[in-house]
Amino acid sequence: DDEDDGGEEIDDNNPLAGLERERWREHQGSKGTWLFSLGVGSGVGYAAGDATEAFGKCCKVGFSPGLAPASLAHAVWEVAYFVGRKTALSIGGRHQWIPGMLPGAATGAHSLLVRSLFFTEEDGKVRWYFACAAGWGEGFRLGVTANRTDEGHVGETVKDTVRGGPYLAGFGGGMLYKLSRHWRWSVDTQFLLGFGNISAVLDLTSGVRYQF
Repeated sequence: DDEDDGGEEIDDNNPLAGLERERWREHQGSKGTWLFSLGVGSGVGYAAGDATEAFGKCCKVGFSPGLAPASLAHAVWEVAYFVGRKTALSIGGRHQWIPGMLPGAATGAHSLLVRSLFFTEEDGKVRWYFACAAGWGEGFRLGVTANRTDEGHVGETVKDTVRGGPYLAGFGGGMLYKLSRHWRWSVDTQFLLGFGNISAVLDLTSGVRYQF
């Protein structure tokens, strides 16, 4: 059964049974195992719409939808619980930092994400996973440069943001590399689509995970 702790039945009266069960939990991440992770990354997205957030409200700006950076960096945290040997549910945060903005423009975005994680069998030190995500909050923001067209400011450029969200949905995947009994190094990629304000972002994040 894919959701069992797997392998042969272990006799709990055997003094070695506990060690064997712990070995299996370490190797596969069986039901009842937790993962806590921290990571940093960056990304790129598609900024849609016809107006930026701050200066689009007060000034005429020329903004063309297209590819845009998702800020200098973002930080993520995640707490996951294995509901089966290869299936986990998690909740986490995505906290984005956007430097160099003018006064009045947004400098970041903070959102919560709930994910379903589906893992492969562990092959040596490497384990792969696929994830589905949904979330809410500020969503995410993409940094753009817009041209002002209002009288007296024609030709001036401003740095502003285009928002995706506040509701988020997406998918992704990644890799865990076993560093020690409890520690894993992770590489995670995730595509998110923002609803309410439509835009999209593709993140690449790396960090560490503690399994217990």
